Amino acid sequence: MTQTMAWPVELARQEDGSIFVSFSDIPEALTEGENESQTLAQARDCLIAALGGYIGARRDIPKPSAARGRPMIALPALAAAKIALYNAMRADGMGNTALATRLGVSEGAVRRL
Repeated sequence: MTQTMAWPVELARQEDGSIFVSFSDIPEALTEGENESQTLAQARDCLIAALGGYIGARRDIPKPSAARGRPMIALPALAAAKIALYNAMRADGMGNTALATRLGVSEGAVRRL
């Protein structure tokens, strides 16, 4: 089953006029911006960084909840492919060394993915 690579965001206008962003599915991903378009662009970078933290800690990637009228932040194709590979490896119980052997590359090359 393919996981959608877009997560809903909550936008909250602050007293100073900035917009605060949070992801209910990924509580570590928090950012803010001056206007909505800037904030949504920063939210994508924030999402990528937070998911990288999940991978670094070898944690499961949270599944996105339904939009329910909220904006959705989609991962760029390369980041989505890396998350899909990570999820597949975890589902199969495969580590970097096993994947490297299967692909005929160094473990370092797999780690850089």
